[in-house]
Amino acid sequence: MAVLAVAVMTLLAACATIPPNPLGPDARDGMFVRSVDVAWSPVLAKRFAARLGQKDFADVQPRLSAAVAATFKTSPSGSQAVDFKIEVTRYIPTAELIGDVSVVRASDGQVIGVYKGVVGIHAQGGGLVGALIDAAMKTDYLGIIDNNFAQTLKARFNG
Repeated sequence: MAVLAVAVMTLLAACATIPPNPLGPDARDGMFVRSVDVAWSPVLAKRFAARLGQKDFADVQPRLSAAVAATFKTSPSGSQAVDFKIEVTRYIPTAELIGDVSVVRASDGQVIGVYKGVVGIHAQGGGLVGALIDAAMKTDYLGIIDNNFAQTLKARFNG
């Protein structure tokens, strides 16, 4: 009986950590992503003002936009155009990007759903040796983070 109780508690905990999908299946199936816009949250823009022109920050917006657009290029394929407005709320170069994604109906500019706290990460393993190997290979951390973010958003969108 104790095993069953632990299993039920684990299942409930897992369900509690997955945010509900703000859009129903019919709404999701009826739309297509027309554009993806990425902006820094006002807090991050102020905190990183001096660094926003540096490559590890300047590349975030165009590359994240391209990764999300490519992920949603063919699916969903409905007839209602929507725009994704991504506000980056946390960014740690080479490690993590977190953002809130608003789904905006193109016809009237109304926000029809928001995916909060979408995460893109690069998980580096191997300690110091792994870091040295990554440095030698010139790992594209931002590409990994952006693609992970896009796949996480796709999974939450389809969920």
